[in-house]
Amino acid sequence: MAETYWPKFDDKKLWSYGCNGFNRGDRPMSSPGNGLPVDQLDKLYHTYKACLMCARRVHSPANSNGDECIGEIVKYDAEKTPRNQWKCNDQPGSCPRLLCECDLMFAQNIGDAMEFYDKSKKHGKNKFDPEQDCIRSANGGDLRCCGAPDQAMATYNANNKQCCKGEILNVGDFC
Repeated sequence: MAETYWPKFDDKKLWSYGCNGFNRGDRPMSSPGNGLPVDQLDKLYHTYKACLMCARRVHSPANSNGDECIGEIVKYDAEKTPRNQWKCNDQPGSCPRLLCECDLMFAQNIGDAMEFYDKSKKHGKNKFDPEQDCIRSANGGDLRCCGAPDQAMATYNANNKQCCKGEILNVGDFC
């Protein structure tokens, strides 16, 4: 999917980046990040992982098939349209649909986010160590999820934001 939106697709750049990039291990996409994003690319990873977390929360502890709602496990139905765009086909609000919408959001934004790629933020030989170089947020507040059943979900702090018909607004804004 990402190849459609990022013509210079290079999956090696997607792994072990910043505080929230895909980790090595059995849950590289859905494992939590290590702290606040270090740049716009890392922010996209953070947003993507929050979207996956929301899909898990909506379908926790298990979806109707008895499998956990985890992107590395659950398969979804997506197709490329005649206009060379991707479309998620599963039932809106279902676990596969929510996971597909997360992947689609990531794919649609990765090309622009890669403009911020900085090889010094790769783990390992570049000496970026997420355990030492990432700043953990003090308290996420009252973290909740918001989104329409046919869109990528996002997190918000319910102490100062509200979810209204799938959009995040300031508390007190007209819904």
